[in-house]
Amino acid sequence: MYFNKKLCPGDTDGNGKVTITDVVICGIAFGSYRGDPNWDSRADHNCDGVVDIVDVVIVSINFGKVCMHSH
Repeated sequence: MYFNKKLCPGDTDGNGKVTITDVVICGIAFGSYRGDPNWDSRADHNCDGVVDIVDVVIVSINFGKVCMHSH
């Protein structure tokens, strides 16, 4: 599935809403990097190749937002 993270910051699963599911996906991938078996590119919100505290903050500050976007 492809979605534009810039249109809905923090929306890890691409459903247009930033919910607990997005937090969980990011949490599971926390500490991973490209090539790591735990890597989930959806959780890399700033696209720097690692899922770290910056990605968690992006999800956190956008928690509860609903975004309109198209695929």
